[in-house]
Formats: sequence, structure tokens, C-alpha cells
Amino acid sequence: MPVIYLVSCTARKASEPKPANDLYVSEQFVLSRQFVERCLEYHKHYEEGVWFILSSKHHLVAPEMILEPYDDYLGNKSRSERRAWADKVFGSLMEQTRRHVWKPQHVSLIVLTGKLYWEFVDDKAKTAGFKVHVPWLDERPAGLKGQWKVLEWQKNWLRDRLNQIQQGDFSFCEKWSEHDDANY
Repeated sequence: MPVIYLVSCTARKASEPKPANDLYVSEQFVLSRQFVERCLEYHKHYEEGVWFILSSKHHLVAPEMILEPYDDYLGNKSRSERRAWADKVFGSLMEQTRRHVWKPQHVSLIVLTGKLYWEFVDDKAKTAGFKVHVPWLDERPAGLKGQWKVLEWQKNWLRDRLNQIQQGDFSFCEKWSEHDDANY
């Protein structure tokens, strides 16, 4: 089953134009990128996979796309602006799926973003048939509140998974790309 990983942009950026995968320099983004690239390396032996960045300014961005540094935050947009942003992201996601000649119902979407970047895309993706996984939602401790506490927990989650990968354990990647639809 093809896999698409989605990672959100971050506020900390390099000071000059760079490919998107190098523009974002926060620890959260760097850990997410390392995680995604290692999982995709694993997946390439079995199936196709790609990753994109959800940018508050540029919508769905390929990692190699050259971007100028910018100052834009999805949280500063109104609800209707966030819905319009999500419509563009979803349209681009469908375009990429068609470009790869994949059917949404045969694609796993692995979402490594906060709720703000996924809230209005989620239902559209599920309705289109994508198998959507937000890995850290299943494991997040009950009662964990506060943006900074959640962010720190997500970074620790990524570090733990990177350590597992370093030890050759890709079991979490496998469960996201299983071919048996009964598992979704």
C-alpha cells in the first residue's frame, strides 16, 4: 500500500531561500523529517511512499521545493481561512495521488502534525477513502494538556521511534501500511 507522510511547517526557519526540507530548522521539524525519511527508506523495499510539508503559507509542499523564509502561522487565521487553506491542501493531496496513479482507498496517510494543521483535512481525506493514521494520538497520555507539554511529548515520541529504527525495529511503520483493510 502506498504511504504519504505529512509533516507541518514550523515557525523557526533558515534565513535564506532553501529547499523546504532544509528551510524549517526547529527541533520538531528536524526530528519529524528524520523519522519520515527513515520510514520511507524502509517502505521503499515494499511499496511506494512520499512525504510533504503542510505549510501555512504554501499549502502542500514537496520537500525539494525552494521556498523563501516567511512569517505566517495557521493559528492566526480565522476558521473560514483555515477551511479554505484545508481545501487547497486536500486538492493538492488529491492531485499528488492522481499524479502517482494511486487510488485514495489504497493509500495510507501518516499525519505528523498538530490538530490545527489537520482538523479540516481529516474528514475530507477519510471520505475520499485514505487510511488516515495520526500515530501519536493513539499513544498520547490521557490528560496531557498544554501546547508546550504536548509538543515536548511529541518530540520525545519521535526520539523514541528514531531509537527503535536505529535498532532495526520498524514494526510501527508496518502497521500503518498493512494491506488488510480490516485493520483500519
